[in-house]
Amino acid sequence: MAKVKRFSSLLLAIIMAVSAIIIPGTSYAGDFESDLAKAGFTSSYITALSKLHEKYPNWNFVPLITNISLDEGVANERKRHSQQLIQKTNSNESKGYLCRCSDCYVNGAYVIREGKTWVSASESAVKYYMNPLNFLDEKYIFQFESTSYDSGQTTAGVETIIQNTWMYNSYITYKDAGGNTLTYTSAAYPRGVKYSQAILDAAKYSGLSAYYLASKIVQEVGGKSPTAAGASGTNSNYPGIYNYYNIGANTGAEDGLKWASSGADGFATNTDNVRLRSQPNTSSTILAKLPKNTSATLISTTEKQKDGYVWYYVQVYFNGRYMKGYIRSDLIGEQYGRPWTNPYRSIYNGAKYIANNFSSTQNTGYLQKFNVNPASSNRYNHEYMANVQAAASEASNTYKAYSKANLLSAVKTFYIPVYTGLDSGISGFTVTGRGDGGKALWLDWNDVLGAAKYEVYDVTNGAKTLKGTATASEFKFTDLTPAWEYDIKVIAYSADGKVLAENDSFRICAGCATVSGLSATVSGENELTVSWNSTACHGYYIQWSTSSTFNNSVQGAWISGSATNTYKISTNTGANEYYVRVRSWKTFQGGTVYGDFSSPAAAKGLLPPNGFAVTGRGEGGKALWLDWNDVQGADEYEIYDVTNGANTLKGITDESRFTFTDFSPAWEYDIKVVATCKNGMKSQATYRVCAACAPVEGFEASVSGANEISASWNYAVCHGYYIQWSTDPEFKNDVHGDWINSTFTENYTITTSSSAKNYYVRIRCWKYYEDGMIFSDFTSAQKAGGLLPPSGFAVTGRGEGGKALWLDWEDVDGAVKYMVYDVTNGANTFKGEVTKSNTEFHDFNPAWEYDIKVVAIDAGGKSASATYRVCAACAPVEGFTAAATDGNTISASWNYAVCHGYYIQWSTDPEFKNDVHGEWINSTFTENCTITTSSNANDYYVRIRCWKYYQDGIIFSDFTNAQKATELIPASSFAVTGRGDGGKALWLDWADATDAVSYQIIDVTNGAYTIAGTSQTSNFTFTNLNPSWEYDVVVIGLDKNGNNCATSKPYRFCAACPPVENFKAIITGDNTIKATWSYAVCHGYYIQWSTDPEFKNDVHGDWINSTFTENYTITTSSSAKNYYVRIRCWKYYEDGMIFSDFTSAQKAGGLLPPSGFAVTGRGEGGKALWLDWEDVDGAVKYMVYDVTNGANTFKGEVTKSNTEFHDFNPAWEYDIKVVAIDAGGKSASATYRVCAACAPVEGFTAAATDGNTISASWNYAVCHGYYIQWSTDPEFKNDVHGEWINNTFAESFTITTDGAAEHYYVRIRSWKNYNDGKIFSDFCAPVLPE
Repeated sequence: MAKVKRFSSLLLAIIMAVSAIIIPGTSYAGDFESDLAKAGFTSSYITALSKLHEKYPNWNFVPLITNISLDEGVANERKRHSQQLIQKTNSNESKGYLCRCSDCYVNGAYVIREGKTWVSASESAVKYYMNPLNFLDEKYIFQFESTSYDSGQTTAGVETIIQNTWMYNSYITYKDAGGNTLTYTSAAYPRGVKYSQAILDAAKYSGLSAYYLASKIVQEVGGKSPTAAGASGTNSNYPGIYNYYNIGANTGAEDGLKWASSGADGFATNTDNVRLRSQPNTSSTILAKLPKNTSATLISTTEKQKDGYVWYYVQVYFNGRYMKGYIRSDLIGEQYGRPWTNPYRSIYNGAKYIANNFSSTQNTGYLQKFNVNPASSNRYNHEYMANVQAAASEASNTYKAYSKANLLSAVKTFYIPVYTGLDSGISGFTVTGRGDGGKALWLDWNDVLGAAKYEVYDVTNGAKTLKGTATASEFKFTDLTPAWEYDIKVIAYSADGKVLAENDSFRICAGCATVSGLSATVSGENELTVSWNSTACHGYYIQWSTSSTFNNSVQGAWISGSATNTYKISTNTGANEYYVRVRSWKTFQGGTVYGDFSSPAAAKGLLPPNGFAVTGRGEGGKALWLDWNDVQGADEYEIYDVTNGANTLKGITDESRFTFTDFSPAWEYDIKVVATCKNGMKSQATYRVCAACAPVEGFEASVSGANEISASWNYAVCHGYYIQWSTDPEFKNDVHGDWINSTFTENYTITTSSSAKNYYVRIRCWKYYEDGMIFSDFTSAQKAGGLLPPSGFAVTGRGEGGKALWLDWEDVDGAVKYMVYDVTNGANTFKGEVTKSNTEFHDFNPAWEYDIKVVAIDAGGKSASATYRVCAACAPVEGFTAAATDGNTISASWNYAVCHGYYIQWSTDPEFKNDVHGEWINSTFTENCTITTSSNANDYYVRIRCWKYYQDGIIFSDFTNAQKATELIPASSFAVTGRGDGGKALWLDWADATDAVSYQIIDVTNGAYTIAGTSQTSNFTFTNLNPSWEYDVVVIGLDKNGNNCATSKPYRFCAACPPVENFKAIITGDNTIKATWSYAVCHGYYIQWSTDPEFKNDVHGDWINSTFTENYTITTSSSAKNYYVRIRCWKYYEDGMIFSDFTSAQKAGGLLPPSGFAVTGRGEGGKALWLDWEDVDGAVKYMVYDVTNGANTFKGEVTKSNTEFHDFNPAWEYDIKVVAIDAGGKSASATYRVCAACAPVEGFTAAATDGNTISASWNYAVCHGYYIQWSTDPEFKNDVHGEWINNTFAESFTITTDGAAEHYYVRIRSWKNYNDGKIFSDFCAPVLPE
């Protein structure tokens, strides 16, 4: 874990404030204890240290007299308690070690302070880990060991500490900034170096304990792999940087990597503008002003100068040259070989940093976590780690290293903090036994010198109940409540009745109660169901054995939760051979407290039925025969259907078999068989069975070809079918068959090896079940019969423009009639009945394809059918024209048809018998063709037909009527000469045709062919167009005989847009007009405004480029009341615009909206508010609405420009809409937001707590804060004092008065921030302090 650390750059030089007496390890026991007491250790310390001394006589113990209580130390360490961290584990939570204050436990969850699991430690956790008495044993005392290097430390000892990490017995490998994996080498280690050697090197260099450094590294970056940020070298912001001690990681590991990436070897300035001077004093010449992080080489160091500082004589490189001079020591610092680009540099130089920054006042792991040394200048600060468990954890690692290296007996010195008032007086409490179903408990403690008797008290929850007296340091409790915890106090008395010692309290836990009500019932061949009465505990331990004394074959299981009172046991042999016992347990102070085992319970009950087998199925799936093995001791069996949660009794039998007769075919059933005996014991087992499938229904077999049979049936509840066919009606010889793997298949085509009419057919269904198949019975065998299906289909003709088609087929032997159906796309449309083998259709869609089913029927009604696809002829081409465009060119055009292409012909013979020419056109959408003739184009006739690919051939339409080539009216001659009548009228001109005496105008828009009218001249007026629509027209010239002599290609034009409707212009301000209208069929609008109603002068306008815009706000250059407004719409067409007519000009009118709103007063405890606004010219009344949050609540009607409200909620904000209305009913509105006053503060009291202090309290209000006043004047006109309180939820304030507090009156009001100001409540009534 990356812990929070704070480092000072100063080198601490304060001497450890400890007793001058070091207790040597060579004293005799009596002398040793006396020496400990003289040194300052109290009795609890002495008892524990004496035990250690007996085992390790070379250990020295030095008291660090803190001169504070443990509670005071804890309080100071937790001033920023969110920085005291602990890992969120179930164990720590169960001990109450996780802080649950409002800052650390939010919305039902602990606030994560670092990483994924580190949270704030509780006060009890800090207190536990700060209390030295909890750690005075051989394993954890090493947190008090001096962190100095000892020459007896070895790499073997280091390996012991790092053995559970990737560093164990490993050479240093690492990733550089480029991500390359390298092995660390140096001149001293050309072949590489192990981590343990690097740590030992760092210890020798820094003077710190190698075991301390190793423990520190494991604590910071240890793990099975180097994934911690300080050890991976893969941080994206600081690649190739290492920080094995997480130095500088103030808010997380990345801070530490940033610190480790800066600096350089040697020394560097630690701030900007550092003076390099000629002499070691501040009055000497300034040689240079150096920026921060300027590297410096140390040449020498002075003694402390008159200014109290040591000065360094250094060489620097600055401004392109080397310079030498003096720098004051507090302005320069060692860089510790940074940047740390490999693990060795980090381990080696980081150790030196720790040594320099944690000197003699913090020379133990404990003090580096809890800096309680009174000699420290940074007491309670400058702490290396945030984890409250770190010092203890590192101590455990150090112990393991010493133990493995056989160094525990060596000389060692421990500096142990001593807190005032910590000594309990009596120590060594141990629970030596529990019994009597949890009621009895035996408690021992250390003898108190001179004690004649001891009184034992129960002080649980503040009580002090005498439990008894003892003359020896032991006591037996006999009336405890099982599983309860008790706080016990012991007082030692001398023979003359004086109190010698007493403890604060010692917590004990009674044994759990013996479990009662135990029973074990056989619930399976190898299963027992055990039940008991639950008791007060954390769980149970259950055992089972074939031995009633539990001497062998014992198995067990742990069960968590006191409420659990059942358990299922899986046995190795028959369940009825077992005995069971159980006891309860409870976790207590990291251990487990047990109850006594219950008396063994022998398994009771019959073994469950087994050996189930289905011995038969029948009756179409309704019947099933089930057998099972006899159950020893059973008198009869009850059979139940328990499928899907049912419990239906099916019958009772005294034999181990049963017949079911009412099953649903193919269904699966769960059958429960209950074995019973006369003494009431029962056992049961459930077995799943499956009924046989039902026989297939609706089965038929018909000959469908000379060697083909079509079988059909109704699908059944199954997984598939097995069909058989044979020439033997008994299916003993010549049997063939096939499997059909589908539930919903309802037909099958059989191919026979001889005439289909000679075969019999039958079928049965089947279902998968338990790796096998269950079958139904076969259907009765059917002889294949019926007609052969129709064949030899042929289309013998098509006509009627593609609507008619004639179809023939071969006669079907035995058929007396044929039914014809259109079955295209799943349809089944009856088309007719015929007695001959042909039919005709007259309602086809040209070019469509149809599936025609012909059903042959014999005299007995049997039938056979076949389906044949036909294709109708294409429809004739429409809109065909042919025009001679010059002497030898004809331009033909037409409307594209449903087809694949066209075939066009031209000839001088109108009957197309001679001189015929033609061309294929392979495109559906082609609509024109240019023909080059060999003689005068006017002598030619032209016709066309379309065609479609179908079944490797082509189907044609009829030819169009032959047309004589005519003159082409040029497209360039068409011109629209005018539009009008709201878009309905349009004037069209074109060039005269040579022989034309009149013209037909044809509307061919979207494939239509509508005669729009005729004209004797080359122009035409349309009068019924749809505004904005586009039209395609063709003009045909007629000669004096009425024949076509000229034609045009289609010409497109566009009608004018319709006028804009529902246009209005309303004044919305002194210089604003809002225009509205209904959107039109157009691309946009052009709006104009002018003070001239004829729009000849002072005209302004704007383009609006949107179809659906329906309003526009005009800003006028003078009073809006002087303006007229009009609008027209427009449409883009052929690189230009087509306009509608302007609307009639409208004079802008209407009221101006209310303005000038002002709140003129608030009152009635926030319920009342007075609102004014400026008069609206022309308004005769005003309607007032509350429109807050989308509401529209009517609040009243007034004739003057003000109103008042008396139903507001204090401190709430409201949106108020005021609607001005004139005499004609026209209106204009505006909305203004107001805020009600805050409600007066309630529950206000004031009490004089001493001569010059008043404690005021109140109930918090809906507000942003409070203003409290105090004065000796009850009217608050003189001597007034006050204070702002910026907190909604504040409910108290302490006032310090200038005079006697009882002479002051106090009052308060709440306030709310609103629109860059404050809104206040009324002051509460003044209160004279009590």
